[in-house]
Amino acid sequence: MSFIFFFSFIIGTVLLVTRSKENESIRWLALCNYCASIGALSNVLRNNTIPAFKNNGIYETVIFFLHELSIYFQFLGQSIAPYAVLMYAIVFTKVTHSKIKNRLAIVLFIPVILMIFRTKFYPELDLDFMFLLIWSTPYYCAATYLIFRSWFSEKNQAIKKSKFNALVIVVPIYLGVYIFNNIPAAFKIKSETFLMTLPVIFGVGYLLFVIYIFLSGVFGLKVKVEQQALDRSLQIMSSGTAVLNHTIKNEIHKIKFFFLIAQEAAEKNDLIEAKEAIKSALPAIEHIDHMIERIKSKTEEIVLREDRHHLNDILLSSVQGFQGVLKAQKIQIEVSLLENVEMECDDVLLGEVIKNLLNNAIEAINQGDQGLIKVKLYRIKTEIALEIEDSGIGIPNGELARIMEPFFSTKKNSKNHGLGLSFCYNVMKAHQGTITFNSVEGIGTSVVLHFPKKRIVTSA
Repeated sequence: MSFIFFFSFIIGTVLLVTRSKENESIRWLALCNYCASIGALSNVLRNNTIPAFKNNGIYETVIFFLHELSIYFQFLGQSIAPYAVLMYAIVFTKVTHSKIKNRLAIVLFIPVILMIFRTKFYPELDLDFMFLLIWSTPYYCAATYLIFRSWFSEKNQAIKKSKFNALVIVVPIYLGVYIFNNIPAAFKIKSETFLMTLPVIFGVGYLLFVIYIFLSGVFGLKVKVEQQALDRSLQIMSSGTAVLNHTIKNEIHKIKFFFLIAQEAAEKNDLIEAKEAIKSALPAIEHIDHMIERIKSKTEEIVLREDRHHLNDILLSSVQGFQGVLKAQKIQIEVSLLENVEMECDDVLLGEVIKNLLNNAIEAINQGDQGLIKVKLYRIKTEIALEIEDSGIGIPNGELARIMEPFFSTKKNSKNHGLGLSFCYNVMKAHQGTITFNSVEGIGTSVVLHFPKKRIVTSA
């Protein structure tokens, strides 16, 4: 039990300190761990610490205090755990809006309050385990259903993997507590064999749980090795100079393309076509000017200039800049929009992210192929997602995990510096959003930008 107390406390604290600001569900998961922690600590105090203190003649006042502590710890651990699990499931699956969620947090706490009046605290704790079983059963069943349904219906493969981890880790843990603790206590099962094997079952199960979450990186643990490595790399290129170089490379490519068209048109004395080609190059020049103004110091971090913008306008403006290239390379593009989506964002930087992703999609399609790029906006519960999908060559599995590292590029070309996706990562992080990738080699790549609810001003 001391093992469970130690690791539950450590895991809960790590989750709370490192991840709570990013995700509310992590706070509820940390509370679940603290329930396990104080429950295990109560057993340690009652079965080990207090008897040892009595045998060594420790002051009665200290023993009385520890006894009281064990009573309240056991009560809190048993009573709050079902509530914390269900609230974790509600927040994690985003099954409801913020206002309803806050009301549910109050209503669902009522059985915990009722437990106080149905519990005898002195001289020894006498929990009403049957009443606990009656209300915790629907709580655990509802949590299991929500997590399973959320995983089963999820379309984004990266998010689906995260939800699968919750399904195979969180669910068995609390169901194990329910089956091996709540049910036997409610029906007063006191078989010696069962009571002797129970700590072994919990100990082995919890050990496997701890090993798995550190090895697989579930819930952002794995000592956050991958995240820290990425953030360290990003610090190396935090200078705006690197990003500016990448922007100039992309825009110069477009300018060169349009001026070649203008040159050919001039040689044919087709002044109208030459004028149109030069006109098409002007937005690229203006965009470089914008980025130079934004990046004043090579050590300057990305700072957002936020205002209300329609996401459709940013998207269409970014796509428009590639129409000439798409037409020349015979690549078809399909754009699906959402009505009335207004966001608090930096339109210049967000436009640069979209252009980077579109540029990557175009480069991924071999010249001569009848390529297709799909750009679509859609809702994922309370979030807005922007997906850019191409029918290009795809990314090998071995390289997919590294694509957002600065200076790493899948393109075997000295002109590609591997800065574009790390820039996209930084911009989305500054917007409290995320960027996820799903790619199959030989079939294509899908990139999804997730914008949190707090960024959305209006959405039909």
